[in-house]
Amino acid sequence: MRTRGGAPSYQPDLYSAQAIRDPYPHYARLRELGPVVWLARQRVYAVSRYTECKAVLLDVQTYISGKGVGLNPPISNRFGRGTTIQSDGKDHDRRRAILAHRLTPRALRKC
Repeated sequence: MRTRGGAPSYQPDLYSAQAIRDPYPHYARLRELGPVVWLARQRVYAVSRYTECKAVLLDVQTYISGKGVGLNPPISNRFGRGTTIQSDGKDHDRRRAILAHRLTPRALRKC
């Protein structure tokens, strides 16, 4: 099944208990379907392959995080405001600089 935008549609619930316990068959099926897949249960598009994911993450003009990154608007988006993951541009760069050195492999080995 294809969506109006032409992307293949994926019907299974990625948030079911079974999918959370063993997500890898779902990931494989998403990659088989194509680089962009419509998740019917969540009503969102998913980018399913490495190359396209990397391109999206590097295109900070088109794909923004400051207005929300979660599929759960009240929790992920409203309460996430002002965090590193839910920020863009210079604000994101400033927040990331505060944390980045603490998350390197060397720093984490000390924990």
